[in-house]
Amino acid sequence: MKQSRFGSMIAAALVSAAAGVAAAQQPPAPVAYKVGYVNTERVMRESRVSQQAQKGLEAEFQKRDREIAAAEERLRRMLLDLEKNAAGLSAAERQKREREAGELQRDIERRRTTFTEDLHQRRADALKQIIDKGHLMIRRIAEAEKFDAVFVEATYANPRIDITAKVIKALDAAR
Repeated sequence: MKQSRFGSMIAAALVSAAAGVAAAQQPPAPVAYKVGYVNTERVMRESRVSQQAQKGLEAEFQKRDREIAAAEERLRRMLLDLEKNAAGLSAAERQKREREAGELQRDIERRRTTFTEDLHQRRADALKQIIDKGHLMIRRIAEAEKFDAVFVEATYANPRIDITAKVIKALDAAR
């Protein structure tokens, strides 16, 4: 009898050990995560904040662009006049006009380069401000709606997790 009781105890221990191993091999219960996706290109294209920044940049640089275009037209007219009247000009007068045209061309190139650099810098500054505001809005939405993660780049995102419209609305409201 002692032996059968001892055998039963060993059998029970083996069964419980096997059950423990089987339970350890079971995957844990799935955890539900809440994720979102924001299409930043759409935010930049559709938000009023971005559109207003673009219009502001255009207005800011429009005068300089027109001035450069006027100087380019002046240079074009100078070169046409020089070409047309070169035969009737003295060598000294022709050199003087060529020098003036060259100086104007260098001035235009310098102004165009400066214009382009300034425009790129201002555009980058405006873009950074919009991105910073966008990230703030994404963070606020994520915290308010208890998201575990929000992605701004994805190869694929199901439209059900797309919160781009919420971000655009929040950006426009925060102006």
